[in-house]
Amino acid sequence: MQYLASKKPESGLIPVNELARADSVRWQFWDAAHFSPQLGTLTFEKIIKPMLRLGEPRQDKIDEAFTNLRRFGAVLDERLEGREYLVGNAVTIADLTIACSLMYAKQTDAPLGDFPNIKSWFSRISDMAAWRLTNP
Repeated sequence: MQYLASKKPESGLIPVNELARADSVRWQFWDAAHFSPQLGTLTFEKIIKPMLRLGEPRQDKIDEAFTNLRRFGAVLDERLEGREYLVGNAVTIADLTIACSLMYAKQTDAPLGDFPNIKSWFSRISDMAAWRLTNP
């Protein structure tokens, strides 16, 4: 994402300000290390395994992912308090990175109901034409 966004700097997806750019990258790494793996576990256990007939979903894995999502969801929800986007006043690759992790949140019953800031933010991202056009 960083490479592609850097090819079109006028898009604003990578902030020009170095501090904002570092913050954007920080949220991408946070997602990769903490948030996305939990959502990936839910997607695998609840969607992919049944679809590919790979056995029954493991409830212990689902429960662990739910617990971790509540923990990390609280971090993201707090960050979004009073903000439209994660970094600055416009969408950056940080927003798109984390939003991609939420693609199957509804289908997996990811426990996001307690996080109004995440729900509001994800709704804004989902309403973007660029997002809608790529949604399967």
